[in-house]
Amino acid sequence: MHKKIFLLFSILQIFMVAYGNKYIVIYKTSRDLNTLSSKVDILNVGIHNLALVRGDSVTIKNLKKDGYIKFYEKPAKAKAFFTPNDYYYGYQWDFNMLNMENVWDITMGASNVIIGLLDTGVGYENYTIPSYEQDEVVSGDGQYHIGSDFNETTFVSGYDYVHDDTHPNDENGHGTHVAGTMAEATNNNLGVAGMAPNVKIMPVQVLDYKGEGDSYAIANGIYFACDHGADVINLSLGGAPGDSTGWHVVHLAIVHACSLNIPVVVATGNGGVDELSYPAAFIETFACGALNYDKERSAYSQYGRGIDFVMPGGDESNYPNHMILQQTFRGYNSEYGSLARVDSFAYYYYEGTSMAAPHLTAAIALLKSKGINDINKIYGKLAYFATDLGSTGYDRYYGYGLPDIYTALTSSYSDNTPPSFNVYLIENPIFEGFINVWIRSNEELMNGVIDSVTVENNGNVQMSRCKLLQDRLFAGKFRFFSDGSYNVCVYGRDVWGNSGQKSTVFSLYKIPVSEEKTVTKGALRFIFPKNAVESDCIVRIEKDNSGFSISIPEATKKPIYLESYIPIMFLMAPDGNTVKPVGNKFVIGKSGYYKLIWDIRSEMLKGGIKLLSKSNLSGTVSVVSLSGRLIRKKYLSDQREIIIKGMKRGIYFAVIKNKNFTVRKRFSVW
Repeated sequence: MHKKIFLLFSILQIFMVAYGNKYIVIYKTSRDLNTLSSKVDILNVGIHNLALVRGDSVTIKNLKKDGYIKFYEKPAKAKAFFTPNDYYYGYQWDFNMLNMENVWDITMGASNVIIGLLDTGVGYENYTIPSYEQDEVVSGDGQYHIGSDFNETTFVSGYDYVHDDTHPNDENGHGTHVAGTMAEATNNNLGVAGMAPNVKIMPVQVLDYKGEGDSYAIANGIYFACDHGADVINLSLGGAPGDSTGWHVVHLAIVHACSLNIPVVVATGNGGVDELSYPAAFIETFACGALNYDKERSAYSQYGRGIDFVMPGGDESNYPNHMILQQTFRGYNSEYGSLARVDSFAYYYYEGTSMAAPHLTAAIALLKSKGINDINKIYGKLAYFATDLGSTGYDRYYGYGLPDIYTALTSSYSDNTPPSFNVYLIENPIFEGFINVWIRSNEELMNGVIDSVTVENNGNVQMSRCKLLQDRLFAGKFRFFSDGSYNVCVYGRDVWGNSGQKSTVFSLYKIPVSEEKTVTKGALRFIFPKNAVESDCIVRIEKDNSGFSISIPEATKKPIYLESYIPIMFLMAPDGNTVKPVGNKFVIGKSGYYKLIWDIRSEMLKGGIKLLSKSNLSGTVSVVSLSGRLIRKKYLSDQREIIIKGMKRGIYFAVIKNKNFTVRKRFSVW
């Protein structure tokens, strides 16, 4: 902190930091002090036999042992924990919720950080009201005025896209209140405090005296802020819930800002519905909802897919103490049609996601003030260290929760490992043209969503949009086209911006009620009789060298059979029991993994092996080492006995392979 602040603090606390080879000692007599001067450097002599000395630890210990000093210790450093002296600071419960006093001990913002505030303007200057604005505001002296509590706030040149001039003075009161949360003068014995009072504000007017505007002005305002040095942009504005019509140009401007590492913070909206307003709904934004005094979602705060964080926005439950207090002027009143009084500033309680968003913007400005500039790292720190609210992990009401600004500033932790995904088909869905899929991530994802899921089958490529079920578990669906393999490819980014990808292949088959269906997988043939299931459905069958897994409906009306092109000694069911054949068929009664034991016996020979089968074998037999190196290979022609000789001692695999099956059998040669 600046040295002058020591005289202004209302609270002083001490914490211990040992430093150098300095020691505080308590000596016994003035004669002992003379002895000390010959052994150590006397830096200062205090009162009550206190002295500050410099010396090595061994010497100090010996002086204590020899009785020249009563006590010694390394000195502690003292640091003031800042509580501002702003008169109404005690009413700013939102700053207490964000632990701002500890945050301010780290930074109150840097003067080289600029917040681009796109709003109704700001009461930032004393300026004669232009003729074309005189019917939009009221002022006793015909002038705009700067708020008294902005007397130490630094503003940089902005722009007025409503009137196309360079004086974006507030005509409504909204923008001034928002600016106060971010950077109102602090510790000036006046009014209230701002979160980042040392940063600069760039006012850009995109909303008129009624608090209304259009996407053309907003898009231009974003580009202006980017082109003129803004480090973060605040948009406490938006359209109707879920309506993206006309917002494309704003989306392009937001993408441009992000490409420059300029975060764009947007309020989610005040409609209280399960859908964000645009532009907050664009995935690139830092979408911010509102909390009340009790850290619960404010009833008006819009929520849903794409919400990132929540910040204090207040509510009227305990008017006015649970609302957000900042300086502004008497604003425009749409109910009575009264114009804003721009020459009369006071302290007003507001509520809304408009009030929540600037808390997040200021938090980002504080991170940037400490050199944290990468947009992914900023997002990651805010998300990773956020206080989780609502359901465990990311949820559609609170996003990642309430950012812990202090920990985000002080922790050096970051992550550069990509996320991983597991993909599942949920219990066999009844066939309605779609397959349901679940995806679990090993960590929280950016914006709480999977970026993309593509599904490919026989050249057909489709996209699946997933929704969050619970912490890191997502559900989606894709259309079934035809029997065969479906490659489900998942792509997502974690909160630090690291990208991960996972491809999983499923073999799926439609089973009709009206006719018999057979599915062949290598040497295995699955038979689904007519009317085997209650209605058309999808089954999944995957085969490996040891067996197969199958997923079938629990309610089957007729047995499902398995036949094999080569003899099976026995089939082990998922529960570990042996499935006995009915004739040459096995009955498959439940879903799960079945292990196959082929009826191919082996006999040891001197320097080789004999393989015996009850049925004729064709194809090839290969002998490979444990490391996979090919040792021998023979072609088979409808034979039941295979002899392989000329082998050295060791352990090998015999691999019998043809177009229908592959069998691996381990054997030893001694």
